[in-house]
Amino acid sequence: MNRGMVQFAATICVVSLVASFTSAQERPAPPAQNIPNVLVEVSLDLANALAGQSIDRNDPVQERKGRMNLSGSSHTQSKMSVQFAPSDYTAIVDLYLKGTTDANTTARQGPVSLNLSTGFSYWGTKRIVVDASGIRAYGAQSCPRLEYNVLNCIGTSFRGPLDPLVRKIAYKVYTKQQPKIERDATKSAGDTVRQKFDETANEQIQNANKKYYEELRGPMEKRGVFPQRIRVMSSAHQIGVRALLYDPAGKVQNFNPVPEIHGWPDLAVRVEESLLNNTTQAIFAGKRFTGEELDKEFNTLLKPVLKEEIKSADVGDMPFSITFPKEKPFEFHFNKGQVSVTLRGEEYTSGDREFDAMNTTANYKVIKTEKGFVLERVGDLQIFPPGFRPGVDKLGAREQVLRKLLEKKFGRVFKPKFEVDELKLPEEIPNAGTLATTQVEADKGWFVLAWRRLVPTPAPAVATK
Repeated sequence: MNRGMVQFAATICVVSLVASFTSAQERPAPPAQNIPNVLVEVSLDLANALAGQSIDRNDPVQERKGRMNLSGSSHTQSKMSVQFAPSDYTAIVDLYLKGTTDANTTARQGPVSLNLSTGFSYWGTKRIVVDASGIRAYGAQSCPRLEYNVLNCIGTSFRGPLDPLVRKIAYKVYTKQQPKIERDATKSAGDTVRQKFDETANEQIQNANKKYYEELRGPMEKRGVFPQRIRVMSSAHQIGVRALLYDPAGKVQNFNPVPEIHGWPDLAVRVEESLLNNTTQAIFAGKRFTGEELDKEFNTLLKPVLKEEIKSADVGDMPFSITFPKEKPFEFHFNKGQVSVTLRGEEYTSGDREFDAMNTTANYKVIKTEKGFVLERVGDLQIFPPGFRPGVDKLGAREQVLRKLLEKKFGRVFKPKFEVDELKLPEEIPNAGTLATTQVEADKGWFVLAWRRLVPTPAPAVATK
């Protein structure tokens, strides 16, 4: 059973994703606000797809108990599954392991050896809780049952009349001690299940907390973009996260009601536009970036979603920089099936030339596809100085030069089309499948995405002669 809980790591990944939202930053809280600006749901089916794998393997047996040497082989078949328990302020995950182990072993002590066939069935359970303090696990419990224990033969190293005599004595001793032997073996099996559950949980939780602190939570806290208010919960069917990232200036944020999720997807995310506006305010406001630094930020924020590298610079381009204003360096809006993004620059440089403020806006239509979605740009980029009235005002010569420069550079960022395909689940987990989009909406300040797991179709059997 020591390698039989590899899939437990997948469950920890799901749980640690939830836990990565469970440590608040120190920042003065604005007036109370009840609506979060990001909501995440993970289904029980998805958790079981990641962790509920079957185990079927053969292992050697080689150990020493007191003066007795035990050797042979064992065959283990088991199934890991996950259940959620209802909880309003924590996520409760119960792991279940159910299986059987059949062993053929030879026990040797001195000149006597006994060959036995033994079979156990067992189940084990372990509870994991996620709350504002992170992930913690309770001790595992197990219930083994001895299905059979057969003495196949007794052998000795003696010759002549001593051999049958010693075998007869050994058989009597074994028969007398058999109830105790079976009780001890059953207890040992239960101890092994509990031990492996606890060892695996402690290691995986430690690794998951370390990974998410170093790769997600830590960097977000350092940048000041980690949500300050968190609520984690679970029902019998889902784990949910409700998080609120405050406006960096402490302003009250007014949201439209949270939109509904259609049906029962396996993964759902609802993002209010303030989450992106607050995040970009904290990262970009009042700061100067070179072209290379800006590309690095774009890729950090967008590459995990768009699955492609963003590069605004091209070979032969002059050195470029942008200084963002102290208020609203970026502005996102979700409405009527469209996504609007405005990038504001207060100052620009290109080579030794300096330019004044200019804003770049891109509007995208959201289109659902069979398994993903597309963001298709509506028209050209709108590049104008602050307060410019198209059709009324005219651009000066320097403004036209800057507009052409930004049209070329930011046109590589705000591309005419972004295509997002189905999400692939970890390849190392057999039959995990993929996640296909079932809902994509952008309206009244909210962007909604939901996915349903597609189970891979087994390949047809090939006939052989």
